[in-house]
Amino acid sequence: MRISWTLFWYVFKDLLRIFVLTGLALAGIMSFGGLLRPLTENGLDGSQVGKMLAYLLPAMTTYSLPIAALFATTMVYGRLSADNELTACRAAGISYLAVSLPALVLGLVAALTSLLFLCFVVPVFTFKVEKVVYANLANLVANKIERTHQIKFPSGSKSINIFARKAVVPPDLQKPGEQAVVLMGPMFVTYEPPLESDEGYLRYIPKDFYMARQATAYIRQRKPTSPVELEAVLDGGVVIPRTLKGGQHGGIQQAHFGPIPLPSPLREQSKFMNITRLKQLQRDPGLSQRINGYVQSFVRFDQEQAFLATVANGLRSAATPQFTFQAEDSAFVLSATGPIAPPVLKSGELLVNSRSPGRNLRLEQYLHGQRVSVDEMHDLKIRAHAEGEATADAEPADAEPDSRPDADAGTGPPRLAVHLDLVDALVQAGPNSAPHPNFPRDFTVAMPPAVTSLARSNDFRYYKSHAPNPKFVEDFVKIINDVVSEMHARASFAFSCFILVVTGCALGMMFKSGNFLSAFAVSVVPALVSITLIVTGQHTATAVRVISHLGSTNLKVIDPLHAGLALIWSGNAAVLLIALYLMRRLQRQ
Repeated sequence: MRISWTLFWYVFKDLLRIFVLTGLALAGIMSFGGLLRPLTENGLDGSQVGKMLAYLLPAMTTYSLPIAALFATTMVYGRLSADNELTACRAAGISYLAVSLPALVLGLVAALTSLLFLCFVVPVFTFKVEKVVYANLANLVANKIERTHQIKFPSGSKSINIFARKAVVPPDLQKPGEQAVVLMGPMFVTYEPPLESDEGYLRYIPKDFYMARQATAYIRQRKPTSPVELEAVLDGGVVIPRTLKGGQHGGIQQAHFGPIPLPSPLREQSKFMNITRLKQLQRDPGLSQRINGYVQSFVRFDQEQAFLATVANGLRSAATPQFTFQAEDSAFVLSATGPIAPPVLKSGELLVNSRSPGRNLRLEQYLHGQRVSVDEMHDLKIRAHAEGEATADAEPADAEPDSRPDADAGTGPPRLAVHLDLVDALVQAGPNSAPHPNFPRDFTVAMPPAVTSLARSNDFRYYKSHAPNPKFVEDFVKIINDVVSEMHARASFAFSCFILVVTGCALGMMFKSGNFLSAFAVSVVPALVSITLIVTGQHTATAVRVISHLGSTNLKVIDPLHAGLALIWSGNAAVLLIALYLMRRLQRQ
């Protein structure tokens, strides 16, 4: 016998009432729980707390739907069974399946609502929550320094650590698009690209140490889709390379650290992306901000190496060993006046040494065609830093419309910041010359066209095949797995609403209790099992490992994607089997 509309609405209204109340109560509790960690770690103010609660509520409401649906069905059908109303329905010839129809409709509505919110609404509000937390990176850096006295920034394939005794955020230094934090007693440590050790793990070797009494760190972002850059001005400090030979060391009045690109804490997480963006990344991983950051780092390094190789070729010329640096308002002519050793390009630096004890290297500066200074040195170290965006940024689909840059807005032609470290130099200062053990020269030159073209020819496919880097390959596979597992997790989470409703019906009918505590105790177990397996499956899918062997370019990728997807769906499969078993037992009664 079919269920009547009167009985259907009688049960459905009770289900809907408890479902809504439970969902709102759980959403409120989960929202305050989600606020606790950023409140304690980042020191949010009152306005940020209010915004976060408003943005957390839609997301937490969606996450509460499976538990709320399971609790509502267990509660309502347990009460119907305890009050013998279910027995009356059976006596009237209404089957258990017919009585379960209101719950099945509720489960279907909850599943579709959950899927719609997870695909389009939750990513938007989750992004807004993180945006509130990271709205002020200067405060974030200061809080991290105050709590742990250090902060680590990965930058492409490299790593930078900042240690400081204290950090202060002065309000007068904050500008639109630029934030500043003052560090007391800082030390900046840069690391070489990681190398694999004989034991198989990656070794991060320190490269340079920058120390000062005080430093002002500037955090800049030229446009919303550009990478964030960190640059620091060190006051009264020293620069100490790990290898002192030919390096700059000793006391200085002022030095610069950076600029270095920082990874965005917002744009490269799948939870911020709607389903359209996830499918785009699945089809074209080159749109990923993280992959784009790697490519920019690789392209910058290749551009710097290509420029330094051009300088080395000019100094290797047998006829006239010289090279001209054309700066904005002047020209610097570097030439050899005596025998020099072949220039050596190593670790992003070009080392030029005199063969004899004399100063066989000369640097002449010309301003409007007139020579204004002449420097002579025994050794020279040249470094170059590519400025500007190496590649076009991949614009995220979750960027807000009013934050998207103008199509015509440019960042200017790419340039190279050149640093010359003159060792054992005779430096001209006006009409007189003075000896210096180390003397720096800094200027900016336009990037040669041949060097600029590397940004157009080298994309992520090129670096994945021609220059295999274990960390790059690992992150590349992780991004693909993260996108695929996120799509499956959202579908599995939405489907769990329907499966848990069926389970709740069977549990409520069998346990015959309308008590809130009993209903909660019975319903919470399958819901937690299903959700836990979904989260575990996502973590498993992204636990990618890349094994490389010393002296070999072949990389072995251990990809756990299929195991992760199996875990994501295993919870629903297990709960579905339990639900079918319980319903079958009820039908036999």
